[in-house]
Amino acid sequence: MMRAGPVHLSWPADPYYLAHVRSAVRTWLAPLGFASDTIEDIVLATNEAASNAIDHAYSTISSRNTVELHLCVDHLSAHVEILDHGQWRTPDPRPTGRGLGLQIMQHLTDAVIVHHGPPGTIVLLRHPLPR
Repeated sequence: MMRAGPVHLSWPADPYYLAHVRSAVRTWLAPLGFASDTIEDIVLATNEAASNAIDHAYSTISSRNTVELHLCVDHLSAHVEILDHGQWRTPDPRPTGRGLGLQIMQHLTDAVIVHHGPPGTIVLLRHPLPR
């Protein structure tokens, strides 16, 4: 099994760029020995986090709004970090038919950590490496 080096991407907070993000994550995960269905699970979880950042982090549309992706691996796990520089907004408690992104991420990866504060929101996805 080969090791993937760390990757850092930054893109405008625009859904147009999500296909590129999914492709980059897929390419980065490929040499780590994951089964194809596990790769697609991690890609989908990453897409959900990035989509949430695009949809919810920024109150106004601006070309300065960005989303960042950090990919790294240690001896046990692959780590995917999605970061925005917007402001946390408490989800609306009324049912909207949306709002399942976090549950999807939790179902598809081993661990999901969400931290929000002044610099923005960070979502960390972790998935154990195949043995």
